[in-house]
Amino acid sequence: MHKKLIILTLAVISVVSLVAQPSSKRPTKEDIFNRKWEFVSEKAALSSADALKVQPLFMELEEQIWQLYAGNRHIFRSQRKKDNAEKVDFEPINDAIVETELSKANLQKTYYLKLKKVIDAETINKLFHAEKAYQRDLIQNMPQRSGRPGGVRK
Repeated sequence: MHKKLIILTLAVISVVSLVAQPSSKRPTKEDIFNRKWEFVSEKAALSSADALKVQPLFMELEEQIWQLYAGNRHIFRSQRKKDNAEKVDFEPINDAIVETELSKANLQKTYYLKLKKVIDAETINKLFHAEKAYQRDLIQNMPQRSGRPGGVRK
């Protein structure tokens, strides 16, 4: 009986400790979009009314950019070296990079034209600066890898 009580106690402690541990799972796409939105809307000091107008457009753009990059993942994955003797064909990778950047620029232009219909130019400018600040903040707060400054790989 005493052994069963000890085993049961250890089992309960194990389960509780597993549940209490912070989850190390990756953030979802929605988590990433929402975090970016919170940063950008706060940094741009959007009014509640402007935030309500901009947020759907912002989320639409983020989703479109996500899908754009998702569409090219297969190109990058298919061109990885399987061994050191295999030569990588960089042309499809380079083509995909250029086409992705052009498509992203067109999405940004469409986003800008939609923003012009709902908010003034000064607010748009603040929004664009806030988005750049978000990118800088991400880079500056990137965790370091292998003791190299800035997380730069060799």
